[in-house]
Amino acid sequence: MSQIYTPSTSHGPIKEVFPDVFYVQGTVKMGPGVRITRSMVIIRENGGLSLINAIRLGSEDEAKLEKLGQVKHLLKIGSHGMDNPYYIDKYQPKIWSRKEAGLGYEPDVMIEENVELPFSNAMVFKFKNAKSPEFPILLRREGGILITCDSVQNWGKKDLKIGSFIGGLVTRALGFIGPAKIGPIWLKTVTPESGPNLSLDFERLLGLDFKHLLSGHGSPLFDDAKNTLEKQVKKVKF
Repeated sequence: MSQIYTPSTSHGPIKEVFPDVFYVQGTVKMGPGVRITRSMVIIRENGGLSLINAIRLGSEDEAKLEKLGQVKHLLKIGSHGMDNPYYIDKYQPKIWSRKEAGLGYEPDVMIEENVELPFSNAMVFKFKNAKSPEFPILLRREGGILITCDSVQNWGKKDLKIGSFIGGLVTRALGFIGPAKIGPIWLKTVTPESGPNLSLDFERLLGLDFKHLLSGHGSPLFDDAKNTLEKQVKKVKF
């Protein structure tokens, strides 16, 4: 699928936030002068790497990625995927994706609830009532690690400094800032016009056991993610 790839954008180092679970905080351009954070999760098991919410790295950090292990799996759990073609061509990983049009490549496995993931002690959650479902992943380790794309985000003031100045103003104005925040644009985009709304999905999500959050935007939230998300859900008018 050779093509012109999206270039690597500014990003931080690969950090091991839990044993064999790594996090990279990068950026994405949303418009002229508007650049905000986005993040990638890397899970290592048996020498193989699984990338979730993939971000293309610079050459130096790409070399560090390869030292961690072989890129074997690429998982698209939500809307993020602009750098997937680069990883697919370079490493030929097994592709896991939700069902959607216009990918430009064929997934090897469709992500759904109850699918057997390429790493152990993990499960897929589905936002069933969303017009375009997201599929967060729960790692059943370290008290529970929830991995999301846009549905639940974790923005602090320090995250505003990672993107552009205008990006910081825009994200603040749109209501992104806060711990375990339900993505405001995501919620508006995927909420159905009628029928069951996403409050039912969040009730099911809060029925899972997790302490930590690794989101597609912002920074990791350690130790109190579930309680914090529960407070945020109560504030939202679905």
